[in-house]
Amino acid sequence: MGPRPDQVLRVTALVERTAQIVWGARALGGPVPIPEDVCRNFTGVYGYLRANPL
Repeated sequence: MGPRPDQVLRVTALVERTAQIVWGARALGGPVPIPEDVCRNFTGVYGYLRANPL
């Protein structure tokens, strides 16, 4: 649910894409956790890209 239909569709698309990724990971033998140092290093990149979309 959401306040506007376009926001609901965006969330729906995100959920669908996440389901596709999980399905693919399971088909390839199961998900593998991302190492903690990679998560920590990527945090700044993710924040920058969210603030400055391409």
